[in-house]
Amino acid sequence: MAKAQKMGEERKPLAGKRAVAYYRCDIPDQCDAAILKQQERIQRWARDHGVKIVAEFAERGASKIPGKRAR
Repeated sequence: MAKAQKMGEERKPLAGKRAVAYYRCDIPDQCDAAILKQQERIQRWARDHGVKIVAEFAERGASKIPGKRAR
């Protein structure tokens, strides 16, 4: 049987889940700042939702269009 939720307690349906964080940037001279910003936002989201990040990957200079190279 599920535990009763206390008054004012926020429900976190993803609490206890594990995730892999993936960061990408396709403009090489902006990648450091862009990936850092993505990392901060994803880590904040995970913390707020009770999700544990178990691995992180960053892809620099990758185009989202097949066959197209980074600038």
